[in-house]
Amino acid sequence: MFWVGVCLPLFMVKKVSFDWIKSGRKRIEVRRRRMEKGDKAVFLCSKWMLNGKIVKKEQGKLSEIVNRSNFRDVVPVAKNLKELIAYIEKLYGTSKDEFTAYHFKLTSKRPKVIM
Repeated sequence: MFWVGVCLPLFMVKKVSFDWIKSGRKRIEVRRRRMEKGDKAVFLCSKWMLNGKIVKKEQGKLSEIVNRSNFRDVVPVAKNLKELIAYIEKLYGTSKDEFTAYHFKLTSKRPKVIM
């Protein structure tokens, strides 16, 4: 594949997250792991790809990087922080570990077919 040797965050996302990203409703991707190098992001879902530019990175406990003012940028359908935490716990099994928040802006408006 064409990513060999390229250092950038590559995010495999579920269809619902991909749709939120594509529509501009989701602007922060949260992952349970150490911060990755690079300022470009690639979002993959099935055969579709979107490109983005990472404008800010934060690492720490979920409660430190997500708050009342930005939780809808992570999960647009969450009504409050409690729903966001439940969503994250369902994905990762915990909300107590270290997380990284990637604040991004799309650089491609239309998804590209990669297969």
